Amino acid sequence: MPAEHDNTLQDVFRVVADVLAPAGTDCLLIGGFAVNHYGFSRSTLDIDLMILDDRRDDVREIMKREGFTNVTVHENVMFLHRAGALLRVDVLQVDADTMGQLLSRAEQGVVGGKTVRFPALRDLIAMKLFALAQNPERRMAKDLPDIAQ
Repeated sequence: MPAEHDNTLQDVFRVVADVLAPAGTDCLLIGGFAVNHYGFSRSTLDIDLMILDDRRDDVREIMKREGFTNVTVHENVMFLHRAGALLRVDVLQVDADTMGQLLSRAEQGVVGGKTVRFPALRDLIAMKLFALAQNPERRMAKDLPDIAQ
């Protein structure tokens, strides 16, 4: 794995554990890294985070200070990137009720030497089913194997 990929991974996990959490931003690691947390091997080229929607601007500012730039901002997701990095950071935003429910069932785990939170397995499966239903052609090859495992 190239050094810049490792550095970005380590930096993102460091920001989640050591910067976002102390700043009062609850964050869940979702996507491929969450699938891996539950013992299923899954390659991924991005890091998917979930935050409370009203923390988007704070997260964007923190990530900017940490050397990440916005690629795109949509209503419910923003994409961040660091120059020279091989992967992107996708930050999904959800409402307070949804985040509260997810956090109440979340698990802690260690990734890249940092303690982060993951959605409960049933919540991760629900996220995968939702993504699959929203865009079957695009998500079938990625999410269906995750669900089947």
